[in-house]
Amino acid sequence: MFGYARPDWRDGYAGWEYVDTVADDNRERAELRRQSPRTAGGPIGCAAYDMGRLLGEAIARAEHLTRAGIAEGLRRVKQLPAASGYDGTLIGFGTFDHAALKGHYLVLREWRDGASRQVERP
Repeated sequence: MFGYARPDWRDGYAGWEYVDTVADDNRERAELRRQSPRTAGGPIGCAAYDMGRLLGEAIARAEHLTRAGIAEGLRRVKQLPAASGYDGTLIGFGTFDHAALKGHYLVLREWRDGASRQVERP
């Protein structure tokens, strides 16, 4: 996370492999990058975008704009494509499902040549 925000720290991370939520081959993130390169540049921006979309969809589905109405709207959002995680990761909730991200959202990455690069899956 700090390598994204602090370019002057990147050399110190050279060769490190780490778990992230940013995948280079995610089509939803690619579209976000087209609209807002800074937002798509790291895990915090992608997560904020995903949560904002999730909340926006919940408000649109809410029958009334109260806490209970928005909670019910969140439970109605099932499978939105996520900018976080590998391509195909989904976001949504359900009555008994309180974890927003579904699918392969943990991504192995490595700092190499001053940049974070996705490690290819076997």
